[in-house]
Amino acid sequence: MVDLKAFSKYILSFFKTNWTLEDYPVRFRHFRVDESGARRRLTPVPWMARVINWPLMFGHGQTKEEAYAEVLLW
Repeated sequence: MVDLKAFSKYILSFFKTNWTLEDYPVRFRHFRVDESGARRRLTPVPWMARVINWPLMFGHGQTKEEAYAEVLLW
């Protein structure tokens, strides 16, 4: 499924000149966050968004929208 999404965006790229993040294949992932009372230095985040086949284009957030917005900062 991921390869199909990336391939379809690749084909569409031949017909575009101006690109936005919506033109890239973005994958979302939700992590289970352990909310136990253990004190942590870093706050765990439950959502990650990343551009498929671009390992350095990713974002994390408390919500899906926050993770997606962080990708926009790249």
